[in-house]
Parts: sequence; C-alpha cells; structure tokens
Amino acid sequence: MQNFRNIKNSTANDIDEIFRLYAIATDFQKSKFRVHWPEFKRELIEMEITEERQWKMIIDGCIACIWATTFSDPQIWGERVAILPSISTVSLLILILEGMIS
Repeated sequence: MQNFRNIKNSTANDIDEIFRLYAIATDFQKSKFRVHWPEFKRELIEMEITEERQWKMIIDGCIACIWATTFSDPQIWGERVAILPSISTVSLLILILEGMIS
C-alpha cells in the first residue's frame, strides 16, 4: 500500500461507496456485538458532505476508509469510521487520529 496520507472531503459522487462501506462495517458489528450502528439516512450523509464533515482516505485509487466528524449525533459522538476489510485497521486508525490531531 502506498499514499496513506491521501485524505480528502467526500463528495456527492462518493455516496454509494460510503453506504457500501457503512453496510460492511454494520454487518461486522452485528456479527460481533449486540449494539451496532443504525441505518443512516441518505440526507444525513448528504448534509455531512455539504458541511465538509464526511471524509475519505484513498489508497491506490480506491476509497479505503471513510469517516464523519459529528458533534450532535445521540448514538455516535466524535467520529464514525468504516474501513475496507482488506486494509489494516490499526494502521489506518493511527493515521486518521494523527491527521485529526495535527
């Protein structure tokens, strides 16, 4: 893998991939835990994109990770992160956190 630091705001063109990654993450949560993310409404994701609070990390031309910064979601606070299963989760989370701190 290369180009770890290719982090950008998500765009309206990314919405289908955002929902695909959230579905993968939610299915994993359902297989391991009793509590999991709710189904997100399209309008919520569109608003996050418009407000530049929805992010993506691109690796080798592919969206490898998406996340949203949220301040008032009653079920989630801070960040909501979904990562492609084929990518090292720990490595990406460290890079995301480093990027948010700097």
